[in-house]
This record gives sequence, structure tokens and C-alpha cells, in this order.
Amino acid sequence: MRRSATPPILRCAVKTLIYGSRPDGQANVIAALARELGGFELVGLVDDFAENRDRTVGGLRVIGSGADLSRLRDSAEAESLLIGFGESRGRAEAVERVVAAGLEQPRLVHPSAVRLGSTELGRGIQLLPHAYMGPNARIGDGVLGNTAAIVEHDVVLESGAVVLPHATVSGRVRVGRDATIGAGAVVLPDVAIGAGAVVGGGAVVIRDVAPGERVAGVPARPLEAK
Repeated sequence: MRRSATPPILRCAVKTLIYGSRPDGQANVIAALARELGGFELVGLVDDFAENRDRTVGGLRVIGSGADLSRLRDSAEAESLLIGFGESRGRAEAVERVVAAGLEQPRLVHPSAVRLGSTELGRGIQLLPHAYMGPNARIGDGVLGNTAAIVEHDVVLESGAVVLPHATVSGRVRVGRDATIGAGAVVLPDVAIGAGAVVGGGAVVIRDVAPGERVAGVPARPLEAK
């Protein structure tokens, strides 16, 4: 008598919120990627601004704010959350808020993204198409590596850092919490980018950038405060 095959274990998709609601922005990108990857049941949007409460993204509507995360978890409406805004400001805090509420912070990695075996990946990181994370890179919680972003060997991206499309972060660079590397920018080796700093698009950074400083140009220089 033939033994019947063991039935497969059926796994339900995880009920997932998106933190952000801009229909022509990152929320739309993250929703599309989550649907492509599968395993997520997108249940709604979270937005902290009252004027955005009527927004929808791909059929999803705003069902609460960051203050409602614990309630949404306790009522079994949500199990996990994906950050759906592209700015670095507030990303690290959002991860901490989500974790404190008891929600999962899944990693969202496009199949074309490359991360080598020695790369350390934090919670809630997002790697979009053709992003590259080099050997011994340490990628903190909530980091966004946007389309074709290059992060070379031994780089540290602290929590909430954002590397925008086609930017290159060279070897041994340290990028601080909630800092932004602009689209097409190049950060040369052994440079430190301070927490909350912003490197403008197309800039070439050859020396350290102070926390909170905004730089642009080739070579990158501080911008005057408005």
C-alpha cells in the first residue's frame, strides 16, 4: 500500500499596513512591490496627517494613524507594516513605533536586488530593483535602497537612512540615522555622513558631512540655510 503524500502546509498571507498614503509616491511603489512578491495581504494605509485621511492607494484606504498601531494589532486587523514614504526623516522613529506596537517589520527585497552573504540586513529594510549591497555592509533598520542604488563594501547605513536611485556609496562610508543620499550622488570612500544630513542629487562628496547639514555640488559644499 502506497503511503499518501504529506499535504503541504498552507501559509496565510500576512495582514500588512503601509505607513504612508501618497498615491503618486513611495506608498504606491511599496504596494506594487509587496503585491509582486506575494505573502502580503495589504489591508490599509496609515497616515499621521489629518488632511490625508481620504487618500487611497491601489484600492487601499487610510484606516488610522501611527497612534492607532497597537489598536490595529490588538483587533487582529494587522500583523505587520511596511514603510511607504521615501523621505529619510522619521523612518527610524517609524520603525521603533511599529516594533513597540508589536507589529512585524518585514524586509522587502526585489528579486533583482543583490546583497552578498556577508551583508547584515536590519528590520524593515527595503531594496528596490537592481539595488546592490556589498560585502560586509551593515544595513540598519528601516533603510531604503532605492532603484539601482549602490552600497559598496564595509559601508554602514544607520537606521532610517535612504539611498536614492543611482546613488553610489563607496567603501567604508558611514551614513548616519535618517540621512539621505540624493539621486545620482557619489560619496567617496572613508567619508562620514552625519545623522539627518542630506546630500543633494548628483553631488560628489569628498569630505565628512556634519549632522543635519545639507550639501550639494561637485565637489559637495554646504548649502546656506534659508
